[in-house]
Amino acid sequence: MEFSEKYLNLLKEFEGFFANPYLCPTGHCTIGYGTNLEAHRKFIPFEDLRKSKMVGRSLCEALKKRGMVWDKEQATAAMVEELQGTHNALVQRCSAYNALLAKGEEVRAYALLDMAYNMGVQSLLTFKNTLPKIERGNYEAGAAGMRASKWFRQVGRRSRAVCHMMETGQYPASLK
Repeated sequence: MEFSEKYLNLLKEFEGFFANPYLCPTGHCTIGYGTNLEAHRKFIPFEDLRKSKMVGRSLCEALKKRGMVWDKEQATAAMVEELQGTHNALVQRCSAYNALLAKGEEVRAYALLDMAYNMGVQSLLTFKNTLPKIERGNYEAGAAGMRASKWFRQVGRRSRAVCHMMETGQYPASLK
């Protein structure tokens, strides 16, 4: 799938760029535009660390010690690759996502894609009351369900922007 530049730029703004490994709020070793190195070990350039069971702070410290650094091109490539995998998983497992794509509701589909990129496909699929509303085209009720979630309270401005995308079918004018 080709992702719109507008959405890719928005995702970059949501995630922020980090050239060095860091510990994300959920305690995972991450780099670039939100690439979870524990879930995507192929991006670890050191074979022994890639094969190790090391996670979290210890993995981040080991990678920093060895000088792991990414530029924005590497980060963008990994982000797009992860997005493609997330898209493929949603096509296989999320009928609401497929319904949005079939209706040409690109921005609303990106809202679900963003949630899945941010918290994982399995976590998105736990929105059992919200996803059927979205699938039926009741986007206001879908956005209301998103706002009532723990995800919404945890993610802040990103969740407000994503709910706006679902409710209106338009990108937010600003993330502020």
